[in-house]
Amino acid sequence: MSNLFIKIYDILAKRRWLLHTLIASTTIIFTFYALKLEFEEDISKLLPTKELEKGVGIAFNNMQVKDKITLQFVAKNNEITLQDLITACDTFIEHIWNADSTTLLIGNVLYQIDEQLTMDAYNYAINNIPIFIDTNLYADINLLLTQDSINVQMARNRQLIDQDYNNANIIANDPINLRRIVFNKLQNNNINDGTKIVDQHFISNDSNVVLAYLAPNVKSLDSKISTNLVKLIENENQAMRQYAPNVELYFHGAPINSVANSRRIKADLAISVGVSVLMICILIWVMFKNTSTLPMLLLPIIYGTIFAMACVYWIQGSMSLMAIGLGAIVLGVALSYCLHILTHYKYVSSPHKVLREQSVPVILSCLTTIGAFAGLLFTESPLLKDFGLFASFALIGTTICCLIFMPHFFKPQNNHHSKRLFKWVDCLNNIALDRKTWLISTLLVISVICICMSNKVQFDSNLKNIGYHDKQATKSLQIMNSSVNGGKSTLFFAATSTDLDSALYYNNTIHTTLDTLQAQNKIGSYSKMSKILTSTNDKNVREEKWNTFFTQEKIDTIREYISSAAINHQFNTEVFEPFFNTLEQTYYTQTITEANILPKSLESNIIEKVDSSYLIFTSVFLDEQQKTEVCKTLCALPHTIVIDPFYYTNDMVNLVHNDFNKVLLISMIFVFVLLLISFKSLSKSILAFLPMVLSWYIVKGVMGIFDIPFNLINIVISTFIFGIGVDYSIFIMDGLIAQNKNSNNQLIVQHKAAIFMSAIVLILVVASLLLAQHPVLKSIGVITLIGMISTILLTYTLQPFLFRIISKYIIKK
Repeated sequence: MSNLFIKIYDILAKRRWLLHTLIASTTIIFTFYALKLEFEEDISKLLPTKELEKGVGIAFNNMQVKDKITLQFVAKNNEITLQDLITACDTFIEHIWNADSTTLLIGNVLYQIDEQLTMDAYNYAINNIPIFIDTNLYADINLLLTQDSINVQMARNRQLIDQDYNNANIIANDPINLRRIVFNKLQNNNINDGTKIVDQHFISNDSNVVLAYLAPNVKSLDSKISTNLVKLIENENQAMRQYAPNVELYFHGAPINSVANSRRIKADLAISVGVSVLMICILIWVMFKNTSTLPMLLLPIIYGTIFAMACVYWIQGSMSLMAIGLGAIVLGVALSYCLHILTHYKYVSSPHKVLREQSVPVILSCLTTIGAFAGLLFTESPLLKDFGLFASFALIGTTICCLIFMPHFFKPQNNHHSKRLFKWVDCLNNIALDRKTWLISTLLVISVICICMSNKVQFDSNLKNIGYHDKQATKSLQIMNSSVNGGKSTLFFAATSTDLDSALYYNNTIHTTLDTLQAQNKIGSYSKMSKILTSTNDKNVREEKWNTFFTQEKIDTIREYISSAAINHQFNTEVFEPFFNTLEQTYYTQTITEANILPKSLESNIIEKVDSSYLIFTSVFLDEQQKTEVCKTLCALPHTIVIDPFYYTNDMVNLVHNDFNKVLLISMIFVFVLLLISFKSLSKSILAFLPMVLSWYIVKGVMGIFDIPFNLINIVISTFIFGIGVDYSIFIMDGLIAQNKNSNNQLIVQHKAAIFMSAIVLILVVASLLLAQHPVLKSIGVITLIGMISTILLTYTLQPFLFRIISKYIIKK
C-alpha cells in the first residue's frame, strides 16, 4: 500500500500543475456542495424514526397546546397596581402582534376574554340548550316545575330586577332558573383552575400575576426556527422596560427551552474550541518552529470537513447541527493523523520515507476508526446516523489530504523544529513504562476492578436531564407553579382518534379515570373545559330527550304556573314569551365545534386536529412525584396520550441504547477482523485490540464507581474512545513489530512522539469542554478524559509488556 502512495506522490511531484488543479478543483467542488447542506436543530432527531411513526409520535408533532409559551407579567414592587400589569400585558401583546405581522411566527395569543365572546356563548347556550342537559338531569328539572318552586324563583326574579334592571333579559328567557342546572356541570371549567377572570384578563388567584398564552407557528423542538420567535419576545421585553419599567416579564415553554439549549451549546463550543485552538496553535508553533506547520495541520482538517459535508449533501441533503457539534470532537482523531505524518517528517526529512513508514498504519487506523463510527449508521436515530456519516467521511477526506497532498508541501531545507522540546519528548517517551512492575500491576488491578464495576454504570434515559436549564425560564416556571398552580405541575393529556366523535368518547373515559385519581388524592384538580364538547350521538340523544320531555301538555301546565306566580309578584305574563318559545320549538342543534364560536386561541386549549387525528385536551394539576404513576394509569386507557414528548423518550432512548450496544459489538468485531487481516497474526491482533477494549471497561468502571451516568449523547463518545484507542495501539504495534525485526529501532520512538503530540492536542480539546456550562458537554469532557488517559497508559505499558513476553514464544522475528 505504501508503494501506491509513493507512486502517486512521484506522479504529482513531476506534474505540479496537476497537483494544484486537483487541490483547487476538489476544494471548490466540495465547498460548493458543502454550503448547500441544510442543518436541522430538532432534538427529536435523536429518537428512533420508527417509534416516532407510531401512534405516540403525534406527541412530537407541532401542537399549540404543547408548544405554548406562557407569558407572566409580575410587579417589581408594591407600587404597581393590577391595572398597571394589565395595561403592560395589553401593550406587549399589541407590539409583538405588529412586529410579527410579516414573519407570522405567532399563531395566536390568548390573554383576554372579550365581552362579545361571553355574549356569543350565552346566545349559543340559549339556542342550543338541549345539548347541555344530560339525560340524567331531567329529574332535577322536574323539581323546578312545581308551583311552589316557581313561586319561590319568581320572588327571587323580582329581587334580581329590583337590584339591576339589566337582569330582565336573563329572567325573561329563564324565569325558572333552568340555567343553574344547565351550567352546573360547567362550574370550575376554567381555562386554568389557578386563574380567575378580572377585567376580561387572566389573573392568578393571588392577583400578583397577569398571564398570557402565546401559541407559536413553529415546532418547539426545532431551535433553529424557534430562535426567531424567542428573539421577538426578548426584544419586546427590552422595549417594555421603557413603557413599563416596574413590570417584570417572565416566560417559559418548550420553544424557550429548545432555544436556551441551542444557545448554550453554541456559546460553550465557541469558548471551548476557541481556548483549545489557541493553546494548540501556541503548542504547535513552539514545537515545530515553522509558520507553515499550523496551516499544514489545519488545512487537511478543513478539507476533510468540507469533503464530509459535501458527501452528506449528496447522500441526504441535510443533517443535524448537533451532529456537526459532536463531529468536532472526531476531528481530533483526524488531527492525530496529520500530527503522525508531520511529526514523522520532522525526524526523517523525506516525503518518501514518511509515506513508506506512515501510510500503512495511518490507513489501517483510518479504516478501524471508520469501522467504529460507521456502526452508528445501523441505529434508528437520525442524529446518530448523521454523526456516523459525517465522522466517517471526515476521516476519509482528512486521510486522503494527508497522504496525497500534504507531502508535496514538505520542504526538507526548511524542516525546523524545537530540538530541545523534541529531545525532551523523546526522553519522556524513552522511559520504559512497560518495565515498571508497580505500574503494570496497578493498571491490571484497576482494569480488574473496573471490569467488575462496569455493570454498575447507569443509563439516564430522561432527555430532560441532559438539557440546559435557563435561569429565566426556571424562575418563570417557579412563579407559575407557586402563584397559579398551587405548587403543583401541569400536564396535558389527550384523547385521540381519527374522527371527532370517537375522540370525545375516549375523552369521557379519561375524565372518569381522573375523577377516580382525584378521589384517591393522586392528582389535584383538572380542567373540564372539554366537557362542553358534545359528540353527534350524545347531541341526538339529548335532543330527543328534550323534545319528548317538554310535551305540549307539560308546557301548558308550566305556562299556567308561571302566569300565576308572575301576577303574584307584579310581572307582566307576556314578558316570559321568549322562555315558552324556547320550550315549544323543535331543536336541531349545533355542537360547539359546528357553531364555530370559540376563538382559535381558546379552542386550541380544548381541541386540535393534528395531521388526520383529533385531539381532545385535558390539563391536570399534580405533584411531581405522582407524574409517572398518573401517566401510566392514563396511558393504559385506549387512545390516550401524554402531551409531553419527554414521557415517551425514556423508552425510545432505551431502544437507542440497546441498539447502540449491538452496533458497538458489531463495530468491535469489524475492527478486530480488520486488524487480523492487516497483521496476519492472531496474537498481534489481540495485542492491538486490547487497549481499546480495556479502556472502554475502565471508562465504564470509573463511571460506575463515581456514579456518573451514561446518556444518549455522551455514550456516543465511546466510539471516539474506541477510535483513538485503536489508532494509538496500531502505531505502537507497528513500531514494536519493526523493532522486533531489527528493521527500524527508531520507528517506535517516532510513533511515540507523534502519539504524545496527538494526545496533548486531544487532551487540550477535551479538557476545554470542562469549561462548558451545558451538562452534556461537561459529561463528554469527563468521560473522554478518562478514556484518553487510560488508552495512553495502556498503549505505553501493557501493550509493549505483553508483546515482549509473547514475542519469545509466539511472534517470530
